Amino acid sequence: MTLIEPYTFEVLPQSWSKRRAMDKPSTKLVKFEVKGYESKDGHQCLMYVEFDNGDSFELTARVYVNKTHIIQDDGSIEAVENSWGVQAISPTGLNVVLRLVK
Repeated sequence: MTLIEPYTFEVLPQSWSKRRAMDKPSTKLVKFEVKGYESKDGHQCLMYVEFDNGDSFELTARVYVNKTHIIQDDGSIEAVENSWGVQAISPTGLNVVLRLVK
């Protein structure tokens, strides 16, 4: 049996204040858990979230990868994976984005 090390994520703060007037206080993510994560672009997993206003949800999340493109000496382009994350949107419209730390 192989022991799989748990993944560690950090919250990437989201704010709509630059795009829309804030008519109510911003809701903060206070607790989260990700189940079924795989480092595979587009993979679906579960995210359990809890907000400071008491709302809690089980969300279907999508795994994404950020890539940097490097132009080689021969003119070809190489895509280098540089960070992984998970994103989901709550039924109330709150965007939750987590970046894989480990």
